[in-house]
Amino acid sequence: MPAQYPVNPNALTDPAEIALYQVLSKAESAPRRPGSPDDFLNAFQPVIPAINRFFTAVLVMAEDSAVRANRLGLLQLVAALSQGVADFSLLEGF
Repeated sequence: MPAQYPVNPNALTDPAEIALYQVLSKAESAPRRPGSPDDFLNAFQPVIPAINRFFTAVLVMAEDSAVRANRLGLLQLVAALSQGVADFSLLEGF
């Protein structure tokens, strides 16, 4: 089983990672029926610009291990949105 990285919202410092966390929090609380691709896509679509900005502005694999772990945790939250609908681990790089 891969390592799990909890996200510490208080440790987020870059505006792009803060924005991603905020939009992920909204997406996680969006009403979704289990296994519904439509509900998943409706929750996930608003997250896409924040994901793009995050990868443009932020070095995920930062030298500081705490920063790196927090950023990896954000990415795990992104992947968790698809749980029960799509398996992102089958995509290269996840």
